[in-house]
Formats: sequence, C-alpha cells, structure tokens
Amino acid sequence: MNGSYSNANVSSSSSLNSSSHDTEDDLTIATVLAEEEKQKNDGKLGKRLSHLDLIPHTLRVNGEIPDVNDATQDHKRLSESSSQVRSKRSF
Repeated sequence: MNGSYSNANVSSSSSLNSSSHDTEDDLTIATVLAEEEKQKNDGKLGKRLSHLDLIPHTLRVNGEIPDVNDATQDHKRLSESSSQVRSKRSF
C-alpha cells in the first residue's frame, strides 16, 4: 500500500512541476510579445485607451436568483454598455 501511495506523490509532484514550467514559459512569451508590441507601437495603445470614457459599474449582490425580467434588463444594460464602448473604439 505504501508503494502505490509514494508513486501517487511522485506523479502529482511531477505534474505540478510541469504546470509551473508551463506557466513560466507562458509568462516569458507574454513578456517578449509585450516588449515587441511596445517597441512597434511606441505607446499608441495607451494613448488610445486613455481617451475612453469610464463606464460606471453598478454593484449588485444577489441574495437569491433574480427573476427572468431582472436578468433580461441586466443583459440589455450590459449589451448597450458594451456596444457604446465598441462604437467609441471605431473612432
């Protein structure tokens, strides 16, 4: 019984190491791509984003599942907000 338990520990530790290595690789790739993008655009993205208007966030805590009408109204409100943001980006 101890032999199979120790094998499980080795297996799980190797998968954790693999996952950690993948995360490090992803971070390295993201850093390199971000540096390339920064050099290519020279801060243009930041300038574009700084001109966007803020969308007010309405906090909502659900004590229970909302009824269908409330959920539909929330969906419409969020859809309208996102379409306004998209239309501002096109300018």
